Amino acid sequence: MTGFYAVVMNVGAAVAAGISYPILSSNIGGEKNFLQVLRLIFWIIIAIINIFLFIQRCQKNSSLSEIKDEHEKVHGYFKYSKMWTIMLSMGLQSALFYCSVSWFAEIMISKDFSPETAGLLLSISQFAQFPSTFIVPILADKVHNKLIIPVVITIGYLVSLVGMLYTSGNFVLMLTFIIIFALAGGGSFSYVMYLFSVKSRNESEAADISGLAQSGGYLLAAVFPPLLGYIRDISDWNKALYVLILTAAVLLVTLVHCSSKGNIIEK
Repeated sequence: MTGFYAVVMNVGAAVAAGISYPILSSNIGGEKNFLQVLRLIFWIIIAIINIFLFIQRCQKNSSLSEIKDEHEKVHGYFKYSKMWTIMLSMGLQSALFYCSVSWFAEIMISKDFSPETAGLLLSISQFAQFPSTFIVPILADKVHNKLIIPVVITIGYLVSLVGMLYTSGNFVLMLTFIIIFALAGGGSFSYVMYLFSVKSRNESEAADISGLAQSGGYLLAAVFPPLLGYIRDISDWNKALYVLILTAAVLLVTLVHCSSKGNIIEK
């Protein structure tokens, strides 16, 4: 179920990346500012539709009885180190994804690819996540040594980012690195989601951990795209790639820590 949930989320992201670029590149309205506003309005409408669907879903579930379980207040979770590392893991892997969606097309253009080819590589990077997104939680449930999963994922990040750093104009080579990055990205997202449940004692605790990790993680991740844009403005895209490489290295540490033996909330 975790894999299916993650795949559906990534499908939405892939469709978003695939639609936004053609809208911006088209001649609708004749003005680029108009196209940017059109793209923004399109996704605002999607968000509003989802809000109504969510409200309707909540109303249907309001009659369900709550699971009563004795567990400590959510703010008490922050005294456990694994709570911090799983939040950081959620944030760092999301940051790598957000930066890829926001800036990979521009980075590809700086690597001597045409805007059309850059858009194609960006779309491929989104769709290539599907296999690992679905398979990683299944593999994680079967392997005895859980540390293998985060190590393989972060090696994929590091190899692909270093490869992008030194590749210019070679479509096949860049495509290879893009796919490796995408597989690592899909795997890291579904693996962190998997940890929410497997490293919790019960459903209520899993919900608390998930809420905290995703809230803090997405706030952290939101900082990275503008940060990379600022680094590009004062330097170049290679320096921005160095930041992503460092992010992947830190992700290795946080993922290994929260994957180690024991629950996130240890008692």
